[in-house]
Parts: sequence; structure tokens; C-alpha cells
Amino acid sequence: MGYLNNPKATSETFDSDGRLHTDDQGFVDDEGLLTSTDRIKEMIKVKGIGVAPAELEDLLLGHPKVEDVAFLGLQDEYSGEKPKAYVVLKKGVQRGSGVEKELIRYVKEREVRHKWRRSRKVEVGRFGGGCCGIKVRDWGRSRRSRTR
Repeated sequence: MGYLNNPKATSETFDSDGRLHTDDQGFVDDEGLLTSTDRIKEMIKVKGIGVAPAELEDLLLGHPKVEDVAFLGLQDEYSGEKPKAYVVLKKGVQRGSGVEKELIRYVKEREVRHKWRRSRKVEVGRFGGGCCGIKVRDWGRSRRSRTR
């Protein structure tokens, strides 16, 4: 069992006892059901604390002006990383007009301090559809790599 012709990937995925490590994060509830909450590799480390992008994305998806969103970690000399939101607004909502500040305020009112970005920056853009932040995350990564 493992990756075909890729022993390195196999050894990174299966431990010496043969247990599979998927890099998924989750919990088992009182009824014994497993709930997946995020991917460990996508965790944003803020001052050593893991911030789950899915938790922040879920929060912003509850805002009436947000169509889709992805959070990525930006390198920060002081904190290690800081979360940055890449947002697609709903049709008819205009960029600017204070919407970025409104979204930051929305997150600040609902999350603990280390989970919101202190630089008060949200990237807003438009692109062809997506699901669950996947295409937004790819778009954000391409934007992030251009601004480093």
C-alpha cells in the first residue's frame, strides 16, 4: 500500500506502524462520529498558535456581501504568519466603498485577536466560480506570490 513509484511520499504518509496520516484535523464526537474540521498543512501559525483557515472562511461566508473567500498565511517577522483574506464579493457589491473595513470589523467582532489580521488588509477580486474556497485559495496564492 502507498504511492506508486514514490517511496518518499509513502513514507511521509504511513508511519512505521502502518498508520495512515492524512493531515486532516478533526474530532470524534460523543456518538463516535468523526468530523473533519481542516487540513493541518493549511494551518496558519500565528505566534505558534494554529489558526484554521476553514474557521475564518466559514465566518466570512456568513457575511451578506461575501460570495466566496479563502484565507492564507502571510509571512510576518513578528508573528511568523498572519491570516489574509482573499474575498469574492456577491454580484452587485462594489469594491471599495469601505467594504474591506466592514469585513475586517465583522471578523474582529466575532474572533479572538490572533485570528484577525492587524494590518487591516483584505484582498477583493473577481474570477470565474469555485467551490469551498478552492479556486479562491489558488487565486490568493498567485496574488501572494506576486507581492512577496
